[in-house]
Parts: sequence; C-alpha cells; structure tokens
Amino acid sequence: FSYSLHVQALLYMMKLYINTQHIYITLHMKKKRFMLNKN
Repeated sequence: FSYSLHVQALLYMMKLYINTQHIYITLHMKKKRFMLNKN
C-alpha cells in the first residue's frame, strides 16, 4: 500500500465531501428562497 495512493484517496474523499456539502447548501438556499417567495 503506497503512500501516494493513500493521499490520492484522501483527496478524492475530501473532494466528494466538499461536493456533497456544496450541493446540500445550494438545495438548502433554494428551499429558503422558495419559502420566502411563498410568503
């Protein structure tokens, strides 16, 4: 098990995590805006 592979896996997981966080935040903001528009 080489060190570079371990680092690449970590970076990949971080990238996935950041992407999912970004999607979640975007959806959350859209939902908030939708609720505000409804009122």
